[in-house]
Amino acid sequence: MPFDAPGTATSARTRGINILAVIIALGSGLPSPSAGAQARPLPTTLWGVTLDNTAHIGAGALAQETASLQALPTMPIARLVMDVGTKPAAYAAAVSALHPVSYLMAELGDSSEMKRQTIAAYQRFESALVNADKDTVDLWEIGNEVNGEWVGPASKEVAKITDAYNSVKAIGGRTELTLYYNPNCYTERSHEMFTWAQSHIPPSMKTGLDDVLISYYPDECHNYWPTPSGWKSVFNQLHAIFPNTHLGFGESGISSDQGSAASKAALLSQYYRLDVTDDNYAGGYFWWYFAEDAEPYQS
Repeated sequence: MPFDAPGTATSARTRGINILAVIIALGSGLPSPSAGAQARPLPTTLWGVTLDNTAHIGAGALAQETASLQALPTMPIARLVMDVGTKPAAYAAAVSALHPVSYLMAELGDSSEMKRQTIAAYQRFESALVNADKDTVDLWEIGNEVNGEWVGPASKEVAKITDAYNSVKAIGGRTELTLYYNPNCYTERSHEMFTWAQSHIPPSMKTGLDDVLISYYPDECHNYWPTPSGWKSVFNQLHAIFPNTHLGFGESGISSDQGSAASKAALLSQYYRLDVTDDNYAGGYFWWYFAEDAEPYQS
């Protein structure tokens, strides 16, 4: 998640940023899967947005969120940021209301929260959510930005994601892991994305994860944006480590909410228009500030 707002959602609702219109334009003409079924297979191409405000969300805000998702030209995947320590009841209203209009992806704790959480506390948190929402969540993010230099010791992080992975597998759920892409912008080489993944992800996950997605904020990395062949190389390297997984983006955005409407729209277009010619590439994108930038929806 953006480093300037750990554990919080900053608001841009009053600034009139209509990111939603950009997403609608990018997705026009795509088929819309039917809604409402539980244990739903996900579409081949993932079109995702992130919602960082759904814990104890009010009825008015939830109605705006539902309308914004319904306005998209294809049924999206709504990625719900579930804060460590919250109970399933905190998200019950959002899960119930959003399930008919979007696929649901549950982020089981943000990377910004990991360092201060014990393994035991995290286990209690994730197992409660997995068991409560096993019939409605379509995809489970069992680790977020796991190689980030701020998450704490690798051994503790791996223990947490392993625990979540096992919980989701036990209910027959679909698993997703988010890595933090940091080309030449890491402090310690051991946290470089490919190095960390190769060294620390257990072999069973390397072959058993359903989805491996990357989080990338260019403004945190010297505003670097790979060429099309550069992106293809990134995902080919991931494919070599995770041969059986769908690949794509699990989080995107500008790290500060102070980006202008034009800069946000331009970056969002770069992400959602990106297509990598690889059999395992599935899209995703999951713009972090959807709740702030695309609500309330106005036609």
